[in-house]
Amino acid sequence: ARILCATIGAWGISFLLNSAEFPVNYGYVFLAGALFSSAGLICMAVMREPRDKVQTERRSLKQQANMGIQLLRSDHRFRYYVKTRLLLSLFPLGLPFLFLFAKKELGYKSTEIAVFITTECIGLVISNYFWSRLARSVSNKAVLFQSSVAAISIPLLVILFAVFPLPKELFSLVFAIEASVDSGFTIGGMSYLIEIIPEKERTTYSALYNTLLGFPILLSFPAGIFLDTFGFVALYAILLFFAIIAALYAAKLKNIKPVRG
Repeated sequence: ARILCATIGAWGISFLLNSAEFPVNYGYVFLAGALFSSAGLICMAVMREPRDKVQTERRSLKQQANMGIQLLRSDHRFRYYVKTRLLLSLFPLGLPFLFLFAKKELGYKSTEIAVFITTECIGLVISNYFWSRLARSVSNKAVLFQSSVAAISIPLLVILFAVFPLPKELFSLVFAIEASVDSGFTIGGMSYLIEIIPEKERTTYSALYNTLLGFPILLSFPAGIFLDTFGFVALYAILLFFAIIAALYAAKLKNIKPVRG
């Protein structure tokens, strides 16, 4: 189903990009994306979730913030995991500029970029199957570690394409890898979090975890300024450095338990 949606989506994006001149054509694409996203959010809003078996005590916003600080101070395993995920969250900073790199450095046209979306979805479908089996047979830590190692290849490949005259058709592999890495972080990340946090405070831990993971997004604007000033190679060299550090952190995560089933 995802591959079918990707194929239809790629065709639709190509059609919209060819239907008008820039920037109106991109406006059509974002409008279509907004409509489909809104429909998805509406469907999600009407879903009913089962009630938690363990009810968390009610707290004010200030009490919740103090509890979050206390958890980070007292729970070493959770604190180390948050550090690891924050480092892993730096890799997406270069993702918005992959399309720009493909156009400026490799000569892709706007209408050809739709192919990357199909490649992303294919990578996502294949990696979902692989990560799920790895989580069941080994552990969620293994999923996080291997996906963090795969993340290293993304900035590395961009640098190689910038420095060497590699066939531009191979650049679509970067998008397939990016989708598989994101899938690995999603599958392994939340599952590992559930394994290491107490059920009684699961809501508090999850809220704190997701809030902290939102901060790296704020670095996207400085990353864009850095790109304009120093270029693609410099930006992705820095991201490569942080990707390696993140993989080293992920390697030291504790194996909690294999997920069987």
